[in-house]
Amino acid sequence: PNRSLKQAKDLGGKIKLLQKPARRSQFYNSLIELLLNEHPVFSNSLNLDQPANASLSREKPLRILLAEDIPLNQKVARQMLITYGYQADIANNGREALEALQRQPYDLVLMDVQMPEMDGLEATRQIRANPSLAQPHIVAMTAHAMRGDQEECLSAGMNGYISKPVRKRELEIMLKQCPKLDPQLSPQLEEKTAAVLEQAASADIPSESLSAASYQISSATTTSEESPVAAEMLDLTDLPILDQQILKGVCNDPSFLLEVCYKFLEDAPQRLDAVQAALDQQDPLALRQAAHALKSLSSCVGATRLSRVCKTIEAIGKNNCIQPALPLMQQVNSEYKQVQAALQNYQSTL
Repeated sequence: PNRSLKQAKDLGGKIKLLQKPARRSQFYNSLIELLLNEHPVFSNSLNLDQPANASLSREKPLRILLAEDIPLNQKVARQMLITYGYQADIANNGREALEALQRQPYDLVLMDVQMPEMDGLEATRQIRANPSLAQPHIVAMTAHAMRGDQEECLSAGMNGYISKPVRKRELEIMLKQCPKLDPQLSPQLEEKTAAVLEQAASADIPSESLSAASYQISSATTTSEESPVAAEMLDLTDLPILDQQILKGVCNDPSFLLEVCYKFLEDAPQRLDAVQAALDQQDPLALRQAAHALKSLSSCVGATRLSRVCKTIEAIGKNNCIQPALPLMQQVNSEYKQVQAALQNYQSTL
């Protein structure tokens, strides 16, 4: 190993040592670290304690609308924006986002993709199709993107993409890149995005090229493969039950973090019941929606294992299936109990 390290250093390269047998996720995390020169979202070594630039809102004032249906996610996103000096109005679904934009212009819309009544994709399409609206910069927000999600967001007319749990560094970059809207104008999509869409309509562009040409925000998790439709429980031993770095990345206020933990423990049982009900009713669409909601909620507090299982169940529902998700429900309940204990222990340290 020492000789290999020296050779890699002499050639200006990098090397990562893994102990056999190495898991697939370990290979993935190592590739992200080596190729992108950054740690993956689930790494405990992420530096999330960097002080936020509280003066950013004075340097670049932005009117922000947050379209998100889960109350805990609303609370966390608003708190992270506050650390940069921003206040955000809330829309609980895509329809409310449309109504808010009809009342006043916004520079930036942070749009959750899956919401009740009207999802973020349809809301974006209607915003872009309405020439009477001052067109905002729309950035999709979702947990653990699946294959094809980026293309869907771009085709709907979104300008960017950021993954949950949101990291401070990515949020700051996105805020700095957001263009200031002239409320007197109703600009259409950016010329570059429109050109990419036109080209995509007439040619079969690889998804990698489409994403690279059109997305300003990227994350290691947005390129991960869609979870397979599995018929057995997942091996998640290489992931932490609770990634405290994600919680610490929200803010440094212990009272707020206590409230986040409390809200999760209050809301999660209802989300679990919704997943079970969808399985009992043999309803793939309801299964997809319920699993997505629990996945997003779990990701918000750093419950990485629970979030990963929910992602797999969501993919099963997306494939219009039910049966492969049945054995995973036992794992969901087991992972939740471990998250519950871990959060209660974390609360005692605050």
